Amino acid sequence: MTEETLRRKKDFQRLYEHGSSARAQTVVLIYEKKEDRPYGAAVVASRKVGKAVERNRAKRWLREAHRLLRSECRLEGVHLVLIARRSAATAGFHQIRDDISRLYEHAGFIETSRDS
Repeated sequence: MTEETLRRKKDFQRLYEHGSSARAQTVVLIYEKKEDRPYGAAVVASRKVGKAVERNRAKRWLREAHRLLRSECRLEGVHLVLIARRSAATAGFHQIRDDISRLYEHAGFIETSRDS
């Protein structure tokens, strides 16, 4: 599965207007599923997260958590944006990874295996 990085303003606007969203303590996930296009992702951190060092660290951790979880996910035809929240600047990597994992489960990207 090849990954397309979302770059165009048009792609972001479509996601913000028509996509579904889910929030966790450190991350917001906005996504839209359409089978007729390739998978695409983007990571965003606004100035509210902190100065450049904190924003870049938060984005780096979001990208790495996404990379680690990607093999467990069904992302064909999905466009998604991971948005760092203020708390991402002070949170640890493991908390961010756990938040993204829960958001992916909520969105249906990861099958939850529940043993009864």
